[in-house]
Amino acid sequence: MTEPARGDLAVEARGLVKHFTTGKSVTKAVDGIDLLIPEGTVFGVLGPNGAGKTTAVRMLATLLRPDAGTARVLGHDVVHDADKVRSVVGLTGQYASVDEDLTGTENLVMLARLYGFLGGTARGRSAELLDAFGLGDAGDRQVKTYSGGMRRRIDLAASLVMSPRVIFLDEPTTGLDPRSRNQVWDIVRVLVADGATVLLTTQYLEEADQLADRIAVIDHGKVIAEGTATELKRSVGEGAVHLRLADATQRGRAAEVVGALLGTDLALARAPFAFTARVRAGGAAVAAAGRGGRVRARPGLGGRGRAAPHGHHARERPVRVHRARARRRRGGRRADPARPRRRGDRGARVHAGAAEPRRGVPRAHRSAHGRRRDDRGSGLMAADPTTTAAELRAPEANALRAAVALDRRPDRPSPVSATLTYTWRALLKIKHVPEQLFDVTVSPIIFTLMFTYLFGGALAGDVQSYLQFLLPGILVQAVLFTTIYTGYTMNTDISKGVFDRFRSLPVWRPAPIVGALLGDTVRYTIASVVTLALGLVLGFRPPGGVVGVVLGIVLLLVFAFALSWMFTALGLVLRSPNAVMGTSMLVLMPLTFASNIFVDPSTMPVVLQRFVDVNPVTHLVTAVRGLMAGEPATEGIVWVLVASVVLTAILAPITMRLYRNRS
Repeated sequence: MTEPARGDLAVEARGLVKHFTTGKSVTKAVDGIDLLIPEGTVFGVLGPNGAGKTTAVRMLATLLRPDAGTARVLGHDVVHDADKVRSVVGLTGQYASVDEDLTGTENLVMLARLYGFLGGTARGRSAELLDAFGLGDAGDRQVKTYSGGMRRRIDLAASLVMSPRVIFLDEPTTGLDPRSRNQVWDIVRVLVADGATVLLTTQYLEEADQLADRIAVIDHGKVIAEGTATELKRSVGEGAVHLRLADATQRGRAAEVVGALLGTDLALARAPFAFTARVRAGGAAVAAAGRGGRVRARPGLGGRGRAAPHGHHARERPVRVHRARARRRRGGRRADPARPRRRGDRGARVHAGAAEPRRGVPRAHRSAHGRRRDDRGSGLMAADPTTTAAELRAPEANALRAAVALDRRPDRPSPVSATLTYTWRALLKIKHVPEQLFDVTVSPIIFTLMFTYLFGGALAGDVQSYLQFLLPGILVQAVLFTTIYTGYTMNTDISKGVFDRFRSLPVWRPAPIVGALLGDTVRYTIASVVTLALGLVLGFRPPGGVVGVVLGIVLLLVFAFALSWMFTALGLVLRSPNAVMGTSMLVLMPLTFASNIFVDPSTMPVVLQRFVDVNPVTHLVTAVRGLMAGEPATEGIVWVLVASVVLTAILAPITMRLYRNRS
């Protein structure tokens, strides 16, 4: 690999290796990658799906721990100084990694708080970024209502809340329309012009060609080529000439002429008026094709390898060959009707993919023919042939520069502040998606009514007596079923990319999980209130009064918080939210039904009684019943508290380890 000749290194990676194990199979996703990226440049990583691009980015962004090799970002080791790396980088994944249930404003305010902005400052930062990215009018809408281009822009805005010095963009334009793609390109140019360093992964050579100062080509986890776009093109040794005919009936004669001229095989397109020919770099045919004019098919040309020049054989019918304008080919925009025609617009216009760059054009004035760079060639000024320096100085670009620039970087938020921010997020999700409370409210109502009136008389002799026995148990069941949603939400965040966003932030590592668990206590409280309200309507009268009821609910919430760690761990391990829901139900169903919630265990078979006696749910129900009945069982209460501490002490470290190592 060629050592960069200029600037300090923003990213220095040497010998990076990463394996993934699936069952008995081991895949080497990254196999000894070296990357040296100078500050203030765009470095493109080009390769097909599965080449190892994303894995390399995730290691540099501290989301994955390398199996071998070293990597430093702005001098900070990605393993030993991970928090320092997270404080100076921004990450945008392949898909929009913002919470689609929240509004654009809420997403940015949340992230601003997680970076240390407080109160109105966080909201002001959010408004500034929304305006700069053209999303000011959409700030109060949920992100799920945004278009693809708007989602990509809000995702980029989220990555720039702290004005990072290094930005990782993992296939940022995949699936975007040409207009949205050009908007992303313009944002990248502005960022780099203001001194940021961008590592861009892409599958599109055109994108790397338009934006990148240097390009590394990765395949099967290895860097197989590296250099500037021009150097890589020259190394390939071939280009392509694409021809479109004015008269489809002349394709055969035209193919004969071009084949003889180039001495190569032709590929006929499905369209009857087009074909493609491979061209060796430096061949005379490339220069001949690039001159423009008309190519005339002449009878009797045969294989003599020459064509008549323009103006000869005036009676022959011309075969017109057209090339799409560079503006339309590269940016998807219509050609400007006011733009004067350039020489060669008429007649035969041929694009040679490996043609030599135009000579004699000053480097600082190539906006119409390639990348525009400053005199040193270090700063990317305008990579798109359709973008001029004037456009980069437009009001939109100035607004973006002002939004990205920070006069003062806030201090890292405290663990309490970060945790409360994640709790606030959980409450916002309940606000925006109230249907997620359906199970919390409907399930206890159904179970209470069904068991009370279907089985109450048979089990206890009358409905009211059974209700006094049943309701504390139903309350426990309703809350325990609600604990499943913590793991379900975690897995949903993983599948939508929000999980990686949170892990790339410089916050207290347990904060996302603890905040989510605290937010879910609101669900538990709602389930408790609904169950108790229904019980009171049906005739439930707790002898322990308000104090006994409140203490019983508090004890239940403590145990539910501890048990939630188990389902959060499942959310980190299983592949889909539905799998989390199904597996969690398989765990809870035996624990709740094989307990003393619905019937006295003395009526059960002896073998089942033994399981019920050691079932933690049985002890929890007994303690809650005792408190609500005004006869607290001290032994049962102590057992529940000790069990909660033990569950948390065992499950919390396991969950956090899974959280840190989740790939």
